[in-house]
Amino acid sequence: MGRDWTGRKDGEAGEEEWEDGPSILISRMANKQEIERSQMEVNWNQMASDEIKNNHITTDDLAFSAYLKMKGHHLIKSNRKKSKSTFIFEIGTEDANSLKVEFINSEFLSFYNELRNLKKLILN
Repeated sequence: MGRDWTGRKDGEAGEEEWEDGPSILISRMANKQEIERSQMEVNWNQMASDEIKNNHITTDDLAFSAYLKMKGHHLIKSNRKKSKSTFIFEIGTEDANSLKVEFINSEFLSFYNELRNLKKLILN
C-alpha cells in the first residue's frame, strides 16, 4: 500500500482532506517564512543598539553573544541591571558590522530561532 502527502495509507484520507491539504501546507510554510523574517528583523533591530568602541562590542542580544563566543571572541565582562544583561566582547580588529551580517546570515540564527519556537511550544 502507498501513502499520500499526509503519510496516511491509501484510502485513509478522504477526498476533501486531499484537496485541502496542499493549500494548508503552503499556508503553514508561508506563515513560517513570515515568522522567521520578523525574528530576523527583531534580531537586527536589537543589534542596532550594540555599542562598539576600543575593539570591544557591548550587546544585550543573547543569541549574538553566544555566536561571538562560538566564533572564539573573548567575553570580557557581563553586567546585569534589573532584568537586563549585557555582554562585552573583545573583537580585535574585526569589523563589528561584518560580524553582525555574518551572524544574521548564519545557520546559528536559524538554530536559535527554532530553539525559541520549541521553547514557546512547550511553555504554552
